[in-house]
Amino acid sequence: MCEQLYREDLLKNDIDSLIKHYLKVEQDRKLSVNSIKKLKRYLTEFGKYCKVNGISSPTQLHPDFFRKYSEYRWV
Repeated sequence: MCEQLYREDLLKNDIDSLIKHYLKVEQDRKLSVNSIKKLKRYLTEFGKYCKVNGISSPTQLHPDFFRKYSEYRWV
C-alpha cells in the first residue's frame, strides 16, 4: 500500500508531492518524532520558497536556485 502511495506521489512530479513522499519515507524508516518535526518544518519552508519563486517541479531546480535559497536561509 505504501509503495502505491509512493508511486502516485512521484508521478505527480511536483515539489509538494515529493516533500510529502520524502517525509513518509523517513517516517517509515522510524526517524524520531522530533527529527520528523524538524524535517517537516524545513521542507515546508523550502516548498514555500519554491512557490514564491515560481518553482513547481523538481526539474526546475538548478544550482543557482539552491545558492539563492541558501543565502536566503542564512540571512
